[in-house]
Amino acid sequence: MGRSTLTRRLQVNPDLRRVAGSATHAFLRSDPRRLFELTADTFELLSQLREPQTIAELLGEPDDATLAIIDELVELGILQAEGPRSAPKPALRPLGQRLCGAPAWLGEPLRAGAVVIVGAPFDDLTPAPHPRGAASGPALVRRASAPFPLEPSLRTGAVIGLYDIDLGRNLMAGVDLVDAGDLPPLAGAPASDYLQALSAELRAILDAGARPLLLGGDHSVSAAAIDALVHAQGGGPLGILHVDAHTDAAPIRWPGELHHGNVLRAIARRPEVVDITCVGARGFQDIPEELEGTPYRALSPNILRAADPSALAGLLREDIPYYVTVDIDALDPTVAPATGVLEPDGLGLGELRHLLRTMIGAREVLAADLCEVHGEVHGQVHGQVHGQGAGAELTGKAAFQVIVELIDLLARPTPAA
Repeated sequence: MGRSTLTRRLQVNPDLRRVAGSATHAFLRSDPRRLFELTADTFELLSQLREPQTIAELLGEPDDATLAIIDELVELGILQAEGPRSAPKPALRPLGQRLCGAPAWLGEPLRAGAVVIVGAPFDDLTPAPHPRGAASGPALVRRASAPFPLEPSLRTGAVIGLYDIDLGRNLMAGVDLVDAGDLPPLAGAPASDYLQALSAELRAILDAGARPLLLGGDHSVSAAAIDALVHAQGGGPLGILHVDAHTDAAPIRWPGELHHGNVLRAIARRPEVVDITCVGARGFQDIPEELEGTPYRALSPNILRAADPSALAGLLREDIPYYVTVDIDALDPTVAPATGVLEPDGLGLGELRHLLRTMIGAREVLAADLCEVHGEVHGQVHGQVHGQGAGAELTGKAAFQVIVELIDLLARPTPAA
């Protein structure tokens, strides 16, 4: 190819993935058996070819040795010519089993204030050695909701809700809840395509004045939700309440490198995100005072237990709306064992639900998600119960109780300014 390479519009193969923990190795997701050892300079070149452009535009007149390297990258399939992608975009697929038997949303106009369930059965951005399995989360949570169908009042027609013994009242009372089904990933499509499609679906819901509740999936799907919120809000400020055993603030070593362990760092890079509070982080982790320039705080379960309730209620800003993202591993493994990265000494289910009510208080919640629920416990089904692991069934029930709490928060009238 030689000098003719200069005028070809090239882009990095969207299936290229850097090997977790390695500074020099990468592979193609479409063929993980092929492992490439690349230099730092090569990675830097690839990071500049995320969008198609010619080598002449990028490098001017490179020497023959550089052109030879580029030709080799093309032959290996690491770089490819610009062209239409063969994989179609995923589309929402309504399901027979819907959360609490809610009506299916088929695209008809939504009422303002409606809560819309969207499933994201996606775990392509869970890198080794962490086990995959979060793609089974939406189905598991919906199954856990089956014994609790929402019934309308015979007198008013409004949803009665579910009576909570501890609170002495019904949660989700009067909620306008619909289930949009799942956005299934398509074989061969890059992860970036999936997240863009998910963002587009969530943005349509937000633009209609409704509030999406996303069922993950691995935690990378939160990036799509934040992207949708930023566009729907027109760039206004946004806070994040991040409930997780981990900070999810691992380094981003090259542009486009997103996975479930660095999603909060990627979110923090957005200028619209002005506040992040993490609750439930524990074990041995560095806790930064800021994340990519965004004010950041993380509170362990033991710190939360020792805190004054009034102090917790004042942790979040009152002048901005919030997005709530919950990783099920914030709960103690005795409560939710079916997740990818277990950490001991977590929150109890009642503690987590109380924290959500206390910390959010009268603040506006625009959207929320729950992620990292696995249908299997670390790839093994433990103790068969109705065809699935006992640990998975318990985790699904715990996740459903958190979902009920999130729906109740989303369904509240918008707090007065």
